[in-house]
Amino acid sequence: IKLDIRLISASNKDLHRAIKEGRFREDLFYRLDVVSLTLPPLRERKEDIPLLVDYFLEKFNQLNHQEIKKVEPPALEYLVSYDWPGNVRELANVIEQMVIMVDAATIAPKDLPSKITTYGKDIPCFTPGAVPVSLKDAKKLSERETILNALKTTKGNKKKAAEILQISRVALHKKIKDYQI
Repeated sequence: IKLDIRLISASNKDLHRAIKEGRFREDLFYRLDVVSLTLPPLRERKEDIPLLVDYFLEKFNQLNHQEIKKVEPPALEYLVSYDWPGNVRELANVIEQMVIMVDAATIAPKDLPSKITTYGKDIPCFTPGAVPVSLKDAKKLSERETILNALKTTKGNKKKAAEILQISRVALHKKIKDYQI
């Protein structure tokens, strides 16, 4: 059966390296490699974030019959400063979540997930210029950072992280879920 199709594929791996390491077939690569586009991750093109936020805001407002007009400038600063390990998909998910969850005309910093507002900050309540938080919230933020540091130290090994933190694995899993880590 003759077909006239165009195949579009994407990878987040270095396929040239994968070929050298024997993890990707060279003949398949050259069949697919007609036009190559390299798109850097979102963390390397922060200037695109405000445009993408506007696009997703409009898209998800229409899909969900909402009327969120804009993202407040301080909230946009948080969005731009976050590194987006999940790339554009993660940004789209966050904006969709905000459109669904926020009952206001604008998205404020308080509406953003804590993983974004606490990203790269040791203790946000003591950061100059940061929005003040309650002592209860500061304790939560400190606990979240401590868990993140333990997970980084153990390279994601939850059993070892729980041992370092002197809590059970079940308690660690609950906190990971609660803090959206």
